[in-house]
Amino acid sequence: MSTFSNLQRRLSWWRPRSAPIADQLIEVDAIFGRLRAFDNDLITRQILQFGAHTRPELAFLLNFIDAGDAVFDLGAHIGTFTIPIAQKVGKSGRVVAVEGDSSIYQVLVENVRNNSLSEIVSAYNMVIAPANSSPRYRKRNTGATFFEAKASSDHASCNGLDDIVGMSLEPNVIKIDIEGLEGWAILHSSYITKSKPILYVEVANRHWERFGINVDDLHNHLRSIGYRFFRNSGPRNARNDNFTISELATLSSASKVYDFLAIHNSNPRMSRTGHPVS
Repeated sequence: MSTFSNLQRRLSWWRPRSAPIADQLIEVDAIFGRLRAFDNDLITRQILQFGAHTRPELAFLLNFIDAGDAVFDLGAHIGTFTIPIAQKVGKSGRVVAVEGDSSIYQVLVENVRNNSLSEIVSAYNMVIAPANSSPRYRKRNTGATFFEAKASSDHASCNGLDDIVGMSLEPNVIKIDIEGLEGWAILHSSYITKSKPILYVEVANRHWERFGINVDDLHNHLRSIGYRFFRNSGPRNARNDNFTISELATLSSASKVYDFLAIHNSNPRMSRTGHPVS
């Protein structure tokens, strides 16, 4: 069965939700600045409660980013990672923020502009997914919007990760959270195989299963080209920036949702993990 047919079969049960609309927006104060965000949305509630979306995970990733870095934020949503990453890389760095949903993308652009980061951040309204993919919305969780391969008039511009590299820049850090297609994007990227950037990846097991992607395949591929894997073994949400780095022997996990950092064994920033270079 082809990848396209497999995606259609696995996602045929999903019913489309209404897209986010402008009059649902409110302003919230995050630890890194003010944002426009969707009212009564999961990510908005996390910002209000903790000061940032998955705050310890954000701190974990920022630990591996330096001033002057070139960073991809793939699945940027409203900018909850884009903005603090841009503040970290500074004027000598660059951030490419990609958001597939047009309504959410408009909020992302506004938040970047309102935080005076337009010279650092280039935002793109694109989908990293197989061709002919359309958005499906999750009620009260716009961050879980995903794209499925299905005949529809609501197709977005679909690209692979290497397409984004070709039209923008070569990143040395890539954060990727695209609701189940993270593995597809990495496995189809010759840039990652060649250049071995630092990767920060969300794994939601049921989302990966939705697309028929096995996390073990990603593990085997990245391990074969010299990557090692780490995660924050502390809380995913908290009112502080504390994180605990643990090395992973495998990317398989009993956790329903988790994030991992993949760093090549030759990368000098390996020392920041607290684990020796092997």
